[in-house]
Formats: sequence, structure tokens, C-alpha cells
Amino acid sequence: ISVRQIILEQKTEETNDDPDIFAHQTIQSSVQNCSAAEIDLQDKELQQSEAALQECFNPPIVVPVSRPQEVEKARRDLPIIMMEQEIMEAIYENTVVILCGETGCGKTTQVPQFLYEAGFGTSNRAGRKGMIGITQPRRVAVLATSKRVSYELGLKLGKEVGFQVRHDKEVGSKCSIKFMTDGILLREIQVLYMFAFPGYSYQSILFNRSALS
Repeated sequence: ISVRQIILEQKTEETNDDPDIFAHQTIQSSVQNCSAAEIDLQDKELQQSEAALQECFNPPIVVPVSRPQEVEKARRDLPIIMMEQEIMEAIYENTVVILCGETGCGKTTQVPQFLYEAGFGTSNRAGRKGMIGITQPRRVAVLATSKRVSYELGLKLGKEVGFQVRHDKEVGSKCSIKFMTDGILLREIQVLYMFAFPGYSYQSILFNRSALS
């Protein structure tokens, strides 16, 4: 209880015998309460306005993608496409997300595209700088998925979409999505300075059926 509230209570007790004084104090108290409520309402409206203004300055990032028509048609049949919003919300709200799905549902090829279209792997916003790294257990899978994702996004393999396996590497200076084997990532972890180097920093890492432990 504030000092002013204590004083008001004491005065009310002392003047309860005088109806006019009591009524006057009741009106004053109502005016004070009303003013406080109005101030709270104004504060809330101000906070909402500030939030809306902040959203204008930091709008959601949407990276435009021009996919071939046959790709757009094929993507509609993938079960994971219907879950894009739920998956991205889980990624925004958690540092680690475990995604389970049937073979062929589109996990490996589509989740990296979800991230790319949301601005991950780009330099448009400080919080999303760094590549999207995707691990695969086998060399053949790395080559196949990197080619497929670059084709679906309409990007050139070796520039925005890259890959690295033993004795073979195509990673451009502006690479946003990088496919690699588990062994490549393990070697990069062992040499920690590579993560501090701009060309090898990761914003997100997707472990695909990984045996890493």
C-alpha cells in the first residue's frame, strides 16, 4: 500500500461521521481511479503503437524464389509442404527442433528451402547471418540433394547452394545453403576457428538421419 493510500484510509475513518465529507472523498477517489485507468489504457495503446512501428522497420523477411512450374506442381504433393507454418514456428521458438516424417515426405529437400525463404542464410538481417548447413550420412546423398535443392530454388550449384564431400567441394563466397557429409562437419568442429571465419559460419544446422553423438 502506498503512503497516499494509507493517508486516505485514515482520513476516511476519521470523517465517517460526516456524510458530506465522506461523499466528497468518494468522488475524489473515483476520479483518481478513473485517471489511473485512463493512464493504463494510454500506456497500452502507446506500447501497441510502438510495437506496430517496430514491425514496420523490421518486417518479416521473405526471400523471393522463382521455381520451375513443374517443381511447384510436384511440391504440392509433398506432405511436408502443408506443415511449413508449424515447422517454422517451432524453429523460431526453439533452439533445437526434432522433425520426424516418413521417407519421401520432403524433409531433406524442403526444410532448407523453408529456412532460405524466411531469410536464413542471408545477410539481410543480423540475427540470420550464416549458412544453412545440412548433413548427410553419404557422399551420394550430398551430391543428389544439393543438385535437387539448387534446381528447385532456381539457384546455381556452387554459388548460393553448395556442397562439400571428401576431395570435392563447391561452395561459393555467397553460399546460403551448404550440404555436406557428417565427417566434413566433424572436421570443421575440430578446427573451431573455421566457425568464426565468415565463409564457414552457420546460422542453422540440419542433421539428416545423422549418426553424430
